[in-house]
Amino acid sequence: MIRILLTRLVARFERILGVELPYLRAVTEHSPSALLPIALSMPASAYGRQVPASVLHMVRLGATQAQDCGECLQIAVNMAVRDSIAAEDIRAALSGRFDELSSEFAEAFEFGRLAGGQPASPDCREALRARYSEKGLIEASMAAAGAQFFPVLKRGMGFAHACDLDRLEFVGHDLEAA
Repeated sequence: MIRILLTRLVARFERILGVELPYLRAVTEHSPSALLPIALSMPASAYGRQVPASVLHMVRLGATQAQDCGECLQIAVNMAVRDSIAAEDIRAALSGRFDELSSEFAEAFEFGRLAGGQPASPDCREALRARYSEKGLIEASMAAAGAQFFPVLKRGMGFAHACDLDRLEFVGHDLEAA
């Protein structure tokens, strides 16, 4: 009975996120009790009292792109679009056209890449700290850490073949990932 409910819950997440989640279906089948700690970890990446939600989306986009997981990046794009982040800003960030972004968004995206282990200027960390305080830097770090959870989980479980950054769907159009 619990597996049936969890399977329905995963199906609901798939509809909300706009992608299939075969790795969560595998967790449901083989280790259903693991879904609870997975679910409990998710709110940490959305925590933000100092940093605006739009900026945290840019951090998550940068950190997710750094993990080289197209499906997870698609989820980050879908969530950013759902929260009214401008399509032009998302395209510019993912394509590395930071001159087209506000300094706030450019710093946040670069910080996400830096926290995700990709080359980026450490100046973005200091810019976030100066703009939002140490508390804000902690919130941005939590967003970046949370964005990396599912790509790592998927690779560990052998679902990395689903990761493909070639093309992302974007509000009925394709978004070329740079």
